[in-house]
Amino acid sequence: MKYALIVLLTVLLPIGASAQKHSSKVDTTGKHSLYGDLALPIGSSFPGFSITYNYKLTQPFRVGIGVQGYKFSPNLDYPPKFIPAVFVDLRVTAWSRKKNQFVAFMDFGMNFYKQDKSFSFVDTNTLGHYAHNNGFDLGIGLGYFRRMTKRGGGPYLMFKLITNWYNTRGYSIVSEQQEIGLLNMDGSPTIAIGFKY
Repeated sequence: MKYALIVLLTVLLPIGASAQKHSSKVDTTGKHSLYGDLALPIGSSFPGFSITYNYKLTQPFRVGIGVQGYKFSPNLDYPPKFIPAVFVDLRVTAWSRKKNQFVAFMDFGMNFYKQDKSFSFVDTNTLGHYAHNNGFDLGIGLGYFRRMTKRGGGPYLMFKLITNWYNTRGYSIVSEQQEIGLLNMDGSPTIAIGFKY
Protein backbone atom coordinates (compact mmCIF):
# COMPACT_ATOMS: atom_id res chain seq x y z
CA MET A 1 0.00 0.00 0.00
CA LYS A 2 2.78 2.41 0.89
CA TYR A 3 4.36 1.69 -2.50
CA ALA A 4 1.13 2.76 -4.21
CA LEU A 5 1.23 6.06 -2.31
CA ILE A 6 4.89 6.58 -3.25
CA VAL A 7 4.11 5.94 -6.92
CA LEU A 8 1.14 8.34 -6.86
CA LEU A 9 3.16 11.09 -5.18
CA THR A 10 5.96 10.52 -7.69
CA VAL A 11 3.42 11.07 -10.48
CA LEU A 12 1.49 13.94 -8.87
CA LEU A 13 4.37 16.15 -7.77
CA PRO A 14 6.01 16.52 -11.22
CA ILE A 15 2.57 17.19 -12.73
CA GLY A 16 1.97 19.89 -10.13
CA ALA A 17 5.37 21.40 -10.83
CA SER A 18 4.60 21.32 -14.56
CA ALA A 19 1.27 23.02 -13.89
CA GLN A 20 3.08 25.81 -12.05
CA LYS A 21 5.72 26.11 -14.77
CA HIS A 22 3.24 26.37 -17.63
CA SER A 23 0.48 28.30 -15.88
CA SER A 24 2.23 31.63 -16.56
CA LYS A 25 1.65 30.99 -20.27
CA VAL A 26 -2.11 30.55 -19.92
CA ASP A 27 -4.94 32.51 -18.37
CA THR A 28 -5.83 32.32 -14.71
CA THR A 29 -8.12 29.37 -15.36
CA GLY A 30 -5.29 27.12 -16.65
CA LYS A 31 -5.84 23.47 -17.47
CA HIS A 32 -3.67 22.05 -14.65
CA SER A 33 -4.10 22.62 -10.93
CA LEU A 34 -2.92 21.06 -7.69
CA TYR A 35 -4.94 21.16 -4.47
CA GLY A 36 -3.45 20.47 -1.04
CA ASP A 37 -5.30 20.69 2.25
CA LEU A 38 -5.28 19.76 5.91
CA ALA A 39 -8.56 18.70 7.44
CA LEU A 40 -9.97 17.86 10.84
CA PRO A 41 -12.64 15.15 11.01
CA ILE A 42 -15.46 16.37 13.25
CA GLY A 43 -15.19 14.61 16.60
CA SER A 44 -11.48 13.80 16.16
CA SER A 45 -8.34 15.64 17.24
CA PHE A 46 -6.20 13.93 14.58
CA PRO A 47 -5.85 15.97 11.37
CA GLY A 48 -5.94 14.44 7.91
CA PHE A 49 -4.70 15.55 4.50
CA SER A 50 -5.44 15.32 0.80
CA ILE A 51 -3.47 16.13 -2.35
CA THR A 52 -5.34 16.26 -5.65
CA TYR A 53 -4.22 16.94 -9.22
CA ASN A 54 -6.97 18.25 -11.53
CA TYR A 55 -7.21 18.73 -15.29
CA LYS A 56 -9.80 21.14 -16.72
CA LEU A 57 -12.11 19.46 -19.23
CA THR A 58 -14.33 22.51 -19.76
CA GLN A 59 -14.63 25.83 -17.97
CA PRO A 60 -16.55 24.59 -14.90
CA PHE A 61 -15.63 20.86 -14.99
CA ARG A 62 -12.39 19.24 -13.81
CA VAL A 63 -11.26 15.64 -13.38
CA GLY A 64 -8.26 14.40 -11.42
CA ILE A 65 -6.57 11.89 -9.13
CA GLY A 66 -5.43 12.17 -5.56
CA VAL A 67 -4.31 10.67 -2.28
CA GLN A 68 -5.64 11.28 1.19
CA GLY A 69 -5.30 10.05 4.76
CA TYR A 70 -7.79 10.52 7.58
CA LYS A 71 -8.39 9.01 10.99
CA PHE A 72 -11.93 7.69 11.26
CA SER A 73 -13.79 4.48 12.08
CA PRO A 74 -14.01 2.33 8.91
CA ASN A 75 -16.98 0.38 10.29
CA LEU A 76 -19.23 0.10 13.33
CA ASP A 77 -16.96 -2.22 15.35
CA TYR A 78 -13.60 -0.55 14.79
CA PRO A 79 -12.14 2.32 16.80
CA PRO A 80 -10.97 5.30 14.72
CA LYS A 81 -7.65 4.72 12.95
CA PHE A 82 -5.57 6.35 10.22
CA ILE A 83 -6.81 5.21 6.80
CA PRO A 84 -5.03 6.16 3.56
CA ALA A 85 -6.85 6.18 0.22
CA VAL A 86 -6.35 6.81 -3.49
CA PHE A 87 -9.20 8.27 -5.52
CA VAL A 88 -10.49 9.80 -8.75
CA ASP A 89 -11.80 13.35 -8.34
CA LEU A 90 -14.66 15.05 -10.23
CA ARG A 91 -15.01 18.78 -9.56
CA VAL A 92 -17.42 21.53 -10.63
CA THR A 93 -16.71 25.23 -10.06
CA ALA A 94 -19.38 27.94 -10.06
CA TRP A 95 -18.30 31.39 -11.32
CA SER A 96 -14.96 29.90 -12.38
CA ARG A 97 -13.80 33.15 -14.02
CA LYS A 98 -14.44 35.21 -10.87
CA LYS A 99 -12.26 35.72 -7.81
CA ASN A 100 -14.90 34.27 -5.50
CA GLN A 101 -15.85 30.73 -6.51
CA PHE A 102 -17.91 27.89 -5.10
CA VAL A 103 -16.74 24.31 -5.61
CA ALA A 104 -18.53 20.96 -5.42
CA PHE A 105 -16.71 17.66 -5.80
CA MET A 106 -17.05 13.89 -5.65
CA ASP A 107 -14.20 11.45 -5.00
CA PHE A 108 -14.33 7.69 -5.42
CA GLY A 109 -11.56 5.17 -4.89
CA MET A 110 -10.11 2.70 -2.39
CA ASN A 111 -9.57 2.96 1.37
CA PHE A 112 -6.66 0.79 2.57
CA TYR A 113 -6.87 -1.08 5.89
CA LYS A 114 -6.93 -4.64 7.23
CA GLN A 115 -10.07 -6.18 8.69
CA ASP A 116 -10.37 -8.28 11.81
CA LYS A 117 -12.08 -11.23 10.13
CA SER A 118 -13.21 -12.92 13.35
CA PHE A 119 -16.94 -13.35 13.98
CA SER A 120 -18.87 -11.24 16.49
CA PHE A 121 -22.56 -10.86 17.32
CA VAL A 122 -24.49 -8.52 15.02
CA ASP A 123 -27.63 -9.17 17.08
CA THR A 124 -28.86 -11.95 19.40
CA ASN A 125 -29.49 -14.38 16.52
CA THR A 126 -26.74 -13.47 14.06
CA LEU A 127 -22.97 -13.74 13.97
CA GLY A 128 -21.27 -11.42 11.52
CA HIS A 129 -17.84 -10.54 10.21
CA TYR A 130 -16.15 -8.30 7.64
CA ALA A 131 -14.99 -10.60 4.87
CA HIS A 132 -12.61 -8.32 2.98
CA ASN A 133 -9.74 -5.97 3.63
CA ASN A 134 -10.03 -2.39 2.39
CA GLY A 135 -13.20 -0.56 1.43
CA PHE A 136 -14.72 1.65 -1.25
CA ASP A 137 -14.00 5.34 -0.67
CA LEU A 138 -16.71 7.84 -1.57
CA GLY A 139 -16.25 11.48 -0.68
CA ILE A 140 -18.45 14.47 -1.43
CA GLY A 141 -18.01 18.09 -0.52
CA LEU A 142 -18.78 21.76 -0.98
CA GLY A 143 -16.44 24.67 -0.54
CA TYR A 144 -15.43 28.25 -1.15
CA PHE A 145 -12.33 29.26 -3.13
CA ARG A 146 -10.78 32.73 -3.37
CA ARG A 147 -8.47 33.32 -6.36
CA MET A 148 -5.55 35.50 -5.23
CA THR A 149 -2.62 34.89 -7.59
CA LYS A 150 -2.13 35.70 -11.27
CA ARG A 151 -1.78 31.99 -11.95
CA GLY A 152 -5.20 31.21 -10.50
CA GLY A 153 -4.09 29.99 -7.08
CA GLY A 154 -5.54 30.80 -3.72
CA PRO A 155 -6.91 29.48 -0.43
CA TYR A 156 -10.07 27.45 -0.01
CA LEU A 157 -12.33 26.13 2.73
CA MET A 158 -14.17 22.82 2.24
CA PHE A 159 -16.78 20.79 4.07
CA LYS A 160 -16.22 17.12 3.18
CA LEU A 161 -18.01 13.89 3.96
CA ILE A 162 -15.55 11.00 3.79
CA THR A 163 -17.11 7.53 3.74
CA ASN A 164 -16.09 3.89 3.69
CA TRP A 165 -18.38 1.31 2.04
CA TYR A 166 -17.89 -2.34 3.01
CA ASN A 167 -19.63 -5.74 3.09
CA THR A 168 -20.80 -7.50 6.24
CA ARG A 169 -21.44 -11.25 6.05
CA GLY A 170 -23.72 -12.89 8.59
CA TYR A 171 -24.50 -16.38 9.86
CA SER A 172 -27.91 -17.05 11.44
CA ILE A 173 -27.74 -19.14 14.61
CA VAL A 174 -31.47 -19.91 14.34
CA SER A 175 -31.60 -21.14 10.74
CA GLU A 176 -27.93 -22.22 10.68
CA GLN A 177 -27.49 -20.61 7.28
CA GLN A 178 -25.18 -18.00 5.94
CA GLU A 179 -27.06 -14.81 5.23
CA ILE A 180 -26.64 -12.54 2.24
CA GLY A 181 -23.87 -10.00 2.64
CA LEU A 182 -25.02 -6.50 3.42
CA LEU A 183 -23.48 -3.30 2.06
CA ASN A 184 -22.76 -0.84 4.87
CA MET A 185 -21.32 2.66 5.10
CA ASP A 186 -19.45 4.54 7.82
CA GLY A 187 -17.40 7.70 7.71
CA SER A 188 -16.81 11.15 9.05
CA PRO A 189 -17.61 14.78 8.16
CA THR A 190 -14.51 16.98 7.97
CA ILE A 191 -13.60 20.64 7.61
CA ALA A 192 -10.59 21.29 5.35
CA ILE A 193 -8.42 24.35 4.77
CA GLY A 194 -6.10 24.30 1.79
CA PHE A 195 -4.46 26.05 -1.13
CA LYS A 196 -4.90 25.61 -4.88
CA TYR A 197 -1.67 25.91 -6.90
